[in-house]
Amino acid sequence: MGVALTVKALKELCRKYKPLIVFLMETKCSGVKLEAIRRRNRLAFDNSYYVDAVGKSGGLAVWWKNDITLNFSFSSKNFIHVVVASTLIDTPSFLSLVYGPPEEMERRVAWDQLRSFSSKIQGSWLCVGDFNDVLFHSEKWGGKLKASRKVVNFQNLLSDCGLFDLEYNGSSFTWFNKRIGDAFVMEKLDRALGNVELLCDFPQAQVFVNEPVGSDHCALVTDLNFCDGKTPRSFKFELSWLTHADYKEVMKASWHKSKRMRFDFILELLRRLEDCKKGLTDWTMVRFHVDNGDLKGVKLARHGPILSHCFFADDALFFMNVGREDCEVLRKIINDYCAASGQEANLDKSCLFFSSNASSSIKDDSPGDLWVRVLKGSYFPNGEFLDAVKGHKASWAWSSILEGRRLLVEGLWWKVGNGASIVVWRDKWIPGLKGGKLSSPCPEELADLRVEDCISARRWDLSRLQAHISAMELKAILAIPLPVGERYDSLVWEDSKNGMYFVKSGYRLANSIFGQPLLEDPSCSFRPPSSLWKAIWGLKVVPKVKSFLWRACVGALPTSEALFKRKCASSPCCQVCGAEVETIEHALLLCSWVKGVWFSCPLALVVAACRVTRFDSWCSEFLGQNGNLDSSGKALSLMLAGNLSISRAAAEFSGTFSQVGVSGGVYPGPRSLIPDWWQLPPPDSLKVNSDGAFLEDSLEVGIGFVVRNSSGSLLRTCCDKVCASSSIMSEALAFKAAMGCLVEFPNIRLVFEMDCEVLFNCIVSQGKIECSWHCAPVISDICLAASSSQLCSFVLVRRQGNQAADWLAKCAVQGLGPLGRVRDPPPPLASILARDLDLAVKKGSPKEGIG
Repeated sequence: MGVALTVKALKELCRKYKPLIVFLMETKCSGVKLEAIRRRNRLAFDNSYYVDAVGKSGGLAVWWKNDITLNFSFSSKNFIHVVVASTLIDTPSFLSLVYGPPEEMERRVAWDQLRSFSSKIQGSWLCVGDFNDVLFHSEKWGGKLKASRKVVNFQNLLSDCGLFDLEYNGSSFTWFNKRIGDAFVMEKLDRALGNVELLCDFPQAQVFVNEPVGSDHCALVTDLNFCDGKTPRSFKFELSWLTHADYKEVMKASWHKSKRMRFDFILELLRRLEDCKKGLTDWTMVRFHVDNGDLKGVKLARHGPILSHCFFADDALFFMNVGREDCEVLRKIINDYCAASGQEANLDKSCLFFSSNASSSIKDDSPGDLWVRVLKGSYFPNGEFLDAVKGHKASWAWSSILEGRRLLVEGLWWKVGNGASIVVWRDKWIPGLKGGKLSSPCPEELADLRVEDCISARRWDLSRLQAHISAMELKAILAIPLPVGERYDSLVWEDSKNGMYFVKSGYRLANSIFGQPLLEDPSCSFRPPSSLWKAIWGLKVVPKVKSFLWRACVGALPTSEALFKRKCASSPCCQVCGAEVETIEHALLLCSWVKGVWFSCPLALVVAACRVTRFDSWCSEFLGQNGNLDSSGKALSLMLAGNLSISRAAAEFSGTFSQVGVSGGVYPGPRSLIPDWWQLPPPDSLKVNSDGAFLEDSLEVGIGFVVRNSSGSLLRTCCDKVCASSSIMSEALAFKAAMGCLVEFPNIRLVFEMDCEVLFNCIVSQGKIECSWHCAPVISDICLAASSSQLCSFVLVRRQGNQAADWLAKCAVQGLGPLGRVRDPPPPLASILARDLDLAVKKGSPKEGIG
């Protein structure tokens, strides 16, 4: 700041937009110099506030007018948090001015500070500045691709703080590196964000991105009460219209809109020309989008025309496929029409209709932007949904939601973050206890005690509770893992694995609470045995095959016999062989062509007609009593039955028919890729084996890990006894302890081995495959440690190959050995280590493995 060109550009922006507040970042000078610039250039601001630069970096400045009052609650080199008040104009309640640190580690600390501040926000909040981060990969052009972890961290920040981008006008990028050629890079580093309350209070908010002058950043102008004073766009005739087949019809209909010619024919001529202009405008608004494929209409019949729109006097109907792209095109059409005509669309009188085959996920896309805000503003504007009351004039929709909330509250538990939102004796938050609550009597002085009061330096401090709760309750609390970073408490659905609500779990909970019996009678007259359903749902096949088998077992397939009975087919005979009536049993098992397929397939099955009475009986016998095939062979057989139905349909409707033939080799059977013995790690690498042992009655857990080098020599062993609420938690805690080797051996490649497949899949997928919501903090810490190192890999091994760590964990939980690091292995452990080394030398490494 201080360069003549920069000051001149700032004066021009202030003259053009007349802002109430100006925020300057990276001023690189002191507040005294900035105050002199403000006074010397007579910038029309009455007040100022500065954060001095450190050397030649940083520096923040805020200028504002007397129309508003700013109360500064916090300031640093990265943030200025302000409480805003005004009696003259509408303003947000809170304003945060941000300068994101360029370094990633400093930026993470700054984002944690912003999360902490967001928890104190009660009202509308505007957050603007240079974040030095991008929200999507598309917000950077040129140069190296942004690291995904940085993008995800910034997305998590906005999600945790409840912030959303405002609407932008101008360039998609706000920073340019001012280089040429391949070195030119553009990024969207500057942005304006708001919470839901701000979007509700200021629906017209707009952000204008100006051209960079005297700086490598674009100046952002945020207008919370933007009023678009557009003038109608002038009409221009396009020559390309003449080539369109509908042009003459549109002109003819518009010209003859007025039936009779009066003597004031000049006015009538102008009126008809105006009608032609309006007709052409309405026609081109939609027609050319349809022709270009931007908007896809619908057909009422297979060979009918594509219907995209119908215009009436003051109304219009639009027909299109359900999709976000089509909706965006339709919105552009409506906006273009409003700009051309000077009118506005009345959205309050507009509505949407979906066809019966539109998926519910599309119908429910982005529902919260409108109806949630309406309900919140009407019934709980200053509170939370769980504390909202019905009110005197509640709508039917709100009353129904509150009825469902009764069940929701029963199944919601708190997952501990910082503990600020959880009351110790009132809320459900302890997974190891029945009902999730403390059953010990609550002392009066601790009635409002919160979980955060029991946490000190990221560790449990239960000194205030020890005298009032039982030993089991104490262990259950100690079994709850605390996150390493700053995290907030969150509500989870206790009865599901990942903490998300599912209809099935909600129905199960409602049945247990309200005592309503489950409906056991099927909707059809025939009822196959329940053992058959269990066998079908247990097959490792795609869901559509299971659905096909269910339909076949209950007689719901469209065979010729079924269609003939319903007068939908002219003959009940088989369309392939023509010899017999086409029942389900004939179509899938007894047809001569089908028998050949069953025999020619790699399973070589022979279907005897005397043993087939009903398909469900054959299926039940095949799945339950046939011991010649394993589960993979049975799955392959029933997938073949599904493909037989598809082939028969193709033969009937398209005339394509394949003769029986062998297209594959011999069925190989299942083959495990998971090694069942301990293997030597690669040269210059170390292998870390970890395991956990869980005692459910006492909620005690033993964890242990072993570190060995490429020659099989023991380098480190460690075991400990802690508390946990489940066996999967014990495995996760053991693996987290083993991950400490990344710090102990920083420059050596480490191979981490475990025998828990669920935990392995969760870690390898970076948490995308859910493990258990109880373990979420531990899994998050493990993934964070793994992502920060390029010298670690993960391998899944069977229990036989993980016996050393398993022995340590069991000794720790049973109290049979010393805790902590073990220098000299006891004889049982030494025997296991020697046996592992002997097998590793004899068998070597497998050709394939999991990792």
